[in-house]
Amino acid sequence: MPRHICDNCGTTVVDEDFCPSCGSWIDPLADPVPDPPEGEYEEFTLGEGPPPEEGWPEDPRVVVPRQEVICPSCGSANPSTNRHCEECGARLSQGALPVAPRPAVQATAGVRALMAISALILGVALIALLFNLFSGEETPATSTTLAAEETSTTTTVPPRPIEVLSVECSPPGLASFRCDNLVNEREGEWQINWEKLGADDEVTITLIFNEPMVIRGLIWENLPEGDRFYQNYRAKSILAQAKGEVAIPITLEDTPGKQSVPYASMRAVQLTITVKEAYPAEVRGDKVYSELAIEGITVLGRPIGDLSTTTTTEGNGGDGG
Repeated sequence: MPRHICDNCGTTVVDEDFCPSCGSWIDPLADPVPDPPEGEYEEFTLGEGPPPEEGWPEDPRVVVPRQEVICPSCGSANPSTNRHCEECGARLSQGALPVAPRPAVQATAGVRALMAISALILGVALIALLFNLFSGEETPATSTTLAAEETSTTTTVPPRPIEVLSVECSPPGLASFRCDNLVNEREGEWQINWEKLGADDEVTITLIFNEPMVIRGLIWENLPEGDRFYQNYRAKSILAQAKGEVAIPITLEDTPGKQSVPYASMRAVQLTITVKEAYPAEVRGDKVYSELAIEGITVLGRPIGDLSTTTTTEGNGGDGG
């Protein structure tokens, strides 16, 4: 009979399709393993056999049946020592199945009842808290605590006129209509000859403050209502620029008296206003002038250190008499 060596486990297989040890398929076309040479076998003679052991039949002709295992896959009989079927290679026996883990311990009825009662109490406390918050009621303990605590109120200081330290104008002004008349509510106006200005001449008004200021706006003041308002040129287009900041173009209204001008700066020590364009002078009462007239300029804001004031009141916990 041809003998083959199992490629998987190395077992010698004789005339079987599958290895009885590991169940691997044995290729019948593979080269068989040659039989050992004749000289390697030890010669022996058959003599009288060993005495029968207890429990064995005394008659040697009695054949003890082979213990066989039936393959659960193909039904073939296999020796009980085989772990795999010789015909189909199926596993003949199975190891012990793994033990399933113990189920988790479930809460008892008492524990579940306790949890339900705790949830109910928590819900009632939450509802009571929400009711007190929305009803506006205050417990005595809260009232006493609030009365004893220190209360601070912060009040924002509204913008107010900023005092100008000095003012410089170009051109400086005509006769008594000088640059100083523009600020700090001084009497008179500032006038220059608008018609004699060259193409490269700039009309500038520079306001200088004694400390950094937060600017919230300007009040521009033209001549009051009357013929003189129309007989003079009036500023129309200006540029407002704090030192170190971007110039902001502003268009003024052609109205007599005061008008609010929007402008803002967070840190200004100097503000320059450049007049770029003017409303033309008009003939009133057979008169017309060549001057540009401005009555005054007021800067609204506050020093940087005066952004807000804080008023502190300490409660004493008692009632006023």
